[in-house]
Amino acid sequence: MRIDHIWNLQTSSYRRCLRVTLLLVLIQLFAVSPLWAGDNEDKIVIPPLKIEPGTTQQLAIQLINNEEYTAFQAEIFFPEGITPVMTDGKCNVTLSSRKADHTISSNIISSGALKVVCLSMMNNESLKGNSGDLFYIDITSDATFEGPATIDVKGILFTQTKDRKEIAFADASGVVDTHLVWGDVNSDGVVDVGDAVSMINYIMGNPSESFNPLLADLNDDGEVDIFDVILDINLMLNNKTEVRNKTRASEEREEAFVTANNNCIQFGINDANRFTAFQFDMEVASDMELMGVRLKDNTSNHALYFIKNGQNSYRVAGVSMDNSTLSANGNDLVELSFSKAGNVHISDIIFVTPQESKTHFNCGNTVVTGIGINEQEHQAGEVFDLSGHKNGANLNRLPKGIYIINNKKIIVK
Repeated sequence: MRIDHIWNLQTSSYRRCLRVTLLLVLIQLFAVSPLWAGDNEDKIVIPPLKIEPGTTQQLAIQLINNEEYTAFQAEIFFPEGITPVMTDGKCNVTLSSRKADHTISSNIISSGALKVVCLSMMNNESLKGNSGDLFYIDITSDATFEGPATIDVKGILFTQTKDRKEIAFADASGVVDTHLVWGDVNSDGVVDVGDAVSMINYIMGNPSESFNPLLADLNDDGEVDIFDVILDINLMLNNKTEVRNKTRASEEREEAFVTANNNCIQFGINDANRFTAFQFDMEVASDMELMGVRLKDNTSNHALYFIKNGQNSYRVAGVSMDNSTLSANGNDLVELSFSKAGNVHISDIIFVTPQESKTHFNCGNTVVTGIGINEQEHQAGEVFDLSGHKNGANLNRLPKGIYIINNKKIIVK
């Protein structure tokens, strides 16, 4: 019997007893032949947890998922010196806000593990969201506990909402320690400029062997990006070791600007001097290469990085190690030069202030066409101005401005 079918039993006394009996048997002996999760990248994550000896903390178990799931079960194995908190004979296990009509049950099984089973009560509802905390376990440490130690999650099974298939996840593990330092991503015991450089290398696709991405996610949003670098730099500059900033990006988005000429594009935003760091991704035409990146006004102390992270894709990042703000000549912030004309798609634009606030930017329709003017594209359709008036079919004879061709914005500079 599948774990998401148990609650479909009717509520007569007999059936209620049968339901309880089946659930207890399920918790103890659950046996299926599940499918393997494969390459869908869905996984369970346990963030590092710092706990002082003789204290109680809440352990978060996170789910990163692309598929939708309605139920799950897992077994959690605790190291010596760490035990789940019991209240009235029951473990303190609670679901996060990702629940719909779900309930969670738990029990200590013969192996000593804590087994949890989560079910949608009536309607086969999906768990909410695609990342973040899934459930919590209150744990306590012995007075003599000394980390680091490992918490393991095994026997992980999830039930897909769409077809009720049981999917087996890879085992997961997390570190519980008495000496964790957030931002110490290279695990040398201190937060310094080396950690910031390690984080930049990770973002740019070149992580070191000692890099710990869980200690790098300083705003606890499930990602490591330029925002976390700024938080790490602030930890270093302010000599802090106990801050985990849970600030999220602003829901409001601003507009970025792109102009094109002579196989280059100029990228910028309004009032760039609000920010200290940025990153964005690009996709280019298959026969194009990004040749160079430079700040148009580099009177501030910033370093630029770019890396080819796919067949036709790049990531660009800029950061100041002393949290100085960007300088910009008008709206032009960065110049990117390419090997030839073609189409460029800019996305995932993030800017961060020295005060640790993150803003996302849109880039118009995110397509820059005709760097140096792509004649094949221009001859494919008629040209209109923003008022809808036809302007022929030759951009080279038009004055500077913004035009529409084939439903795309074209900037003539």
